[in-house]
Amino acid sequence: EEARLKIQDKYLEQIQDAEVFLKYKERLIKRVELAGMVKVPTIPVDGKLRLYETLAIAQVPTQANLYKSYVVRDNKILYVDINKLLREGDFSQDIVMRGGDKIFIASPDDAKVMVMGEVGHPRPLNLTQGYISLREALVTAGGIPFTGDKRYIQVIRGNLRSESTRL
Repeated sequence: EEARLKIQDKYLEQIQDAEVFLKYKERLIKRVELAGMVKVPTIPVDGKLRLYETLAIAQVPTQANLYKSYVVRDNKILYVDINKLLREGDFSQDIVMRGGDKIFIASPDDAKVMVMGEVGHPRPLNLTQGYISLREALVTAGGIPFTGDKRYIQVIRGNLRSESTRL
């Protein structure tokens, strides 16, 4: 409206009873930019759109690593737990999106742990859930082969049985 009035004032200096009407061909739209494992790279925001809906529109795949994903606003990472929002339904994490916000959705390969040493298949394992138990990591890597004294295995077996309730 301010632009219309300024233009109209300039016309009125030259032409009496001039009335100006403005129509936007393309309006400046505020957007959220997304990167990583998303199908939609930009989403327009209107001051009402929330993070949950934004991620739904962006089509975040189920195998995405939400623990390593984050939201940036004004060049600062926001403390928003995307995993809690999407996997646990914690809507206290569902912030209102603003134009200029950036969201990065990490891939499963972005967090790994290396299982090495005397295991069947030493290799890196993806941490898509943000963690993995030692037992699961060892089983996934093919277990620990026995390569020692049989007397020692008796002691180990006794300890594993007695501590199995704590593992």
